[in-house]
Amino acid sequence: MLKTKLAIGIGCKRNTPENDIADALNEVLMIHDFNVENIEILASVNLKKDEQGLLELAKTLNKKIIFFESSELNTINVINKSSFVKKVTGTSSVSEAAAIKAANGGKLLVPKQKIKNVTIAIAECLD
Repeated sequence: MLKTKLAIGIGCKRNTPENDIADALNEVLMIHDFNVENIEILASVNLKKDEQGLLELAKTLNKKIIFFESSELNTINVINKSSFVKKVTGTSSVSEAAAIKAANGGKLLVPKQKIKNVTIAIAECLD
């Protein structure tokens, strides 16, 4: 499992600072025994493409971040759906769907974990 490439799906409330997102990510990585070096890509919903905390985190980690349209995320089958998230973003899943989509349909290794104003999900990247 050490060489597993990870896609990290991230959802957050508007204006969540980078350190809050980083703390949530580090907590989830630690709990599930993953390392930041395993991260291949970060992903979220297109609505967050100007979210400073996410952009700063990607820069700090030196990782690529991609953003998907809500309609793209709606095509991904996920277990944890949220009517509140759907109302706000147009998709019922940001973190899980973005992780799976960024992983090219890879297996969801860590379902949505909510820590304060941040949700993190992790999928295994398919080569």
